[in-house]
Amino acid sequence: MSRRQERNEGHPVERLLVLGDVSFAYPTSAPAERPLVVLPLEGGVGPAAVDVLRATDPLGGPRARVRTDDRTFDVVVDPTFPGWTGTALHPAARTALAGAGHSLTADALDRLTPLVLLRTHPSGSTTDVLACSRLRAGGALFTRIATIASGAEEHAVVDRALDELHRPLPHVLSDTFQCTGLSKDVEIETKLSLSGTRSSWALASRISTLVGTADLPGFVPDLGNEVQRWQSSQRTWEVLVPEAEAGYLALMDFGTGTFAVKRKRFQADALRREETFRYDIDLPAEDLDGYMQSLYPDLKLRRLPSHRRSKFDVNVQSVSSGHFFGIEIDEVHVLDSPHAMSQLEIEYHRSVVHDGLDAATIEPELLRLTTHVRALLATWGEDAQETTYSKLSFLRDLVDHDASPFGWRTDVVTPSHEIGVEVGVR
Repeated sequence: MSRRQERNEGHPVERLLVLGDVSFAYPTSAPAERPLVVLPLEGGVGPAAVDVLRATDPLGGPRARVRTDDRTFDVVVDPTFPGWTGTALHPAARTALAGAGHSLTADALDRLTPLVLLRTHPSGSTTDVLACSRLRAGGALFTRIATIASGAEEHAVVDRALDELHRPLPHVLSDTFQCTGLSKDVEIETKLSLSGTRSSWALASRISTLVGTADLPGFVPDLGNEVQRWQSSQRTWEVLVPEAEAGYLALMDFGTGTFAVKRKRFQADALRREETFRYDIDLPAEDLDGYMQSLYPDLKLRRLPSHRRSKFDVNVQSVSSGHFFGIEIDEVHVLDSPHAMSQLEIEYHRSVVHDGLDAATIEPELLRLTTHVRALLATWGEDAQETTYSKLSFLRDLVDHDASPFGWRTDVVTPSHEIGVEVGVR
């Protein structure tokens, strides 16, 4: 645990949202006067690599403070509505600010944007500065860029925080560069077996409503990417020889005439597995097995049953570490077979680039999230067992034993719906 974590673990912090002209954070033209609006928020706990202000979050107090070039004054703001909603100033907050004693002009209000969120620790000696890094209709995400010394005067702390925004921060203030993967070509995921008696979508939908609550403490939604739904078709070849290359090849059909080969290398089911992709695929009209062998001439392959897959992802972010994870309900139906498998996978996706980023926290946060999700499933009557059982093991067990310890059978035989590659579909 870092010194930062030792100091702040579980302790409440004071939170202030600072709104101001966009030119404080981005190199744009600036007006002659740039007022600032400081809104108190409900308290939080530390540490926090990120913080989220959602459209439904209320203010923590009845007053906003407005600072202009010549003075600071209070504005009465109804604490039952947020100061900021989605990508714009809340209409009620706008009305309150426009009607203040030193009225802000319509132009000044139009130019306001969330700049920073300040989190002052209990000791009062330090304040974390989190820059607004993402705006979506559902709220705003803030990413830690620095920790500064706190002062007795609020305006001095705000000024020091704004100074941090003057540094070039494209990795925080540009959507494309905010995240990085810390496990290149390695998949890190836990798995929970599911009975298959419950709707996969119902499970995913129910879990999605609990992100950001006490049921999943320390995790917030991936703003603008809260839920994803996937459908895919896959042909699979097990790699038999050489042993060092064990794993499988999966031909993935994206339904647009585009195909890819996913390759996973692992000699045993495990938390971490090597995963790479190949996209230079030009499929022949027939002899798919021969084509795959030509792509990988040094491997001895065994074709396994094809399957169709449905996957519903609930995407979350760890507040303390900034890592993103997917809580993924994965249902696989084998073609021309009554066999299917349902699992809940929790997978590391990427990390937001922030002050204090640490790859060593990926697995602890992944396991903590898994524990919370498993507890939720238990309360719903789903006795989900932690496992590393892979799709390769599932398909291989069906071929070799016509059974699978974590598989389940459906009453209706899944119809054959081939990927289309053997009839020349491109």
